[in-house]
Parts: sequence; C-alpha cells; structure tokens
Amino acid sequence: MGATFSLTGIVLKKTKLGETDVILTILSDDGGLVQGVLKGARNPKSKTVGKAELFSEQKILFAQGKSLNIITESTIEKARKKLTTSYDSLLAASVVAELALKTSAPENPHERFFALTHAAFDALETHPAEASYALVAAYFVKALALQGYRPTLEVCASCFEELPLTAWSHGAGGAVCEVCAEHLGAFEVNPELFSWIHFLMMATFNEIAQTAIDKSVLDDCTHILKSFFEYTYGTTLKSLPIFWQIAP
Repeated sequence: MGATFSLTGIVLKKTKLGETDVILTILSDDGGLVQGVLKGARNPKSKTVGKAELFSEQKILFAQGKSLNIITESTIEKARKKLTTSYDSLLAASVVAELALKTSAPENPHERFFALTHAAFDALETHPAEASYALVAAYFVKALALQGYRPTLEVCASCFEELPLTAWSHGAGGAVCEVCAEHLGAFEVNPELFSWIHFLMMATFNEIAQTAIDKSVLDDCTHILKSFFEYTYGTTLKSLPIFWQIAP
C-alpha cells in the first residue's frame, strides 16, 4: 500500500466487492467524490460491519492502493439511523444521495456542495416525514444551482425581459415569456410554479420544512426539475419515480 490520507465524508453509495467487502463512494468535505474498499463489511462477525451505513458521516483514513483506496480506519460522527430504519426516510435520502452523486463535480469540487448535502441529510433526519418531499425538492434545485445550472425564474430566460412568464425551456435554462416560448419548443407551465421553485431554491431547509406546500405543487416542481436535470446531464434519475409513489 502507498501513502495514507484522511477526510470527513458522507457515504452516498455502497457496492458489493467479492464475498465480504464493499466499495464505498463518499462525498468528501471538499465537495469531491472518493471511493474506498471497506474490507469485511458484509461479514456479520467483522468490526467493520457498522461502518458501511449509507448517509452516515465519518472521519476516514485511507491507504492508497494500486487500483482502489483501502479504508483502514473510520469513526462515525453522525450515524443518521432514521434515514435507514424508516422506509419513507430511506427513499427520500436515496434521492438526495443519487442527486449528489450525479450533480457533483469531481473535477471542480468545492466545500459548499458538501455543506449543502450535509444540511439536506440533517434536515431529513430531524424534521417529520411530512416535510421530506419539500426537502427533497429543495435539495434538487439547490444542487442544480450550486453546480452552475441555476434556473432563471424572475425574468424571461431567453430575452431577459420582465414579461409574464408562461412556459419553461430547458435550452434557455428556465422560465420564458409567451413570445419566446413559440420558437424555443418550450412547454406551458403554471406561472405560480416559478415562484415555488424560487422559494425552494432560496429558503433554508428549516424554513421549507415549516412551510405548507401542496403535494400537487411539489409533484409539478419536481417533474420540471427532473426533466431539466435529465436534459442537462444526459442521464436519468432512478430513485425519484420510486419516491413519488410514497411521497407524503
């Protein structure tokens, strides 16, 4: 093994390796993604079994390997047990984890993305399940905005005029006016949704958890955001449609 290094990170994904090991994909405190092998994590008698918990925040020591880093020590700083013991919470946290994995920018990491994801998991852990849908929707738009895809919501994203906004254009990057919508292939949207998406983007997680938002509004907002994400990143979200089926 080579040199060692340590970091604080959140476990976003675990993948089976061999008969007893797992590969953990971790969002590090600098906003990057790091993978490491946790040996014996699937062996019930191993001391490392509890160190592979999804969504847990850990202080981890790695040894650099030839192909994969090896996790040699780890200390759990936040277990976030609720997110794995409650089915509803598990699905909500899984959406956040998948979004974090797919919107992270390993080539240009920054600490604010870690802080945002840390805050989202904490909010899901501490607030009632009834708030989980709004918190997931908020993380969705905040993550997009932080990674450079902040939707334009207060002026037309095409002509930049302060006109009534009636449609959404993925290519333009947000809400557009009726005139621009005609040549952009935009789809019509209830203008009230733009205000809600803006609120989800700008408010704190605590403020969002304490605000009553109709499920139909969250459905419409997250469908827009999912479509925008898939257009922008060229990939699909597998966890969100499952979450929609049980969202409170």
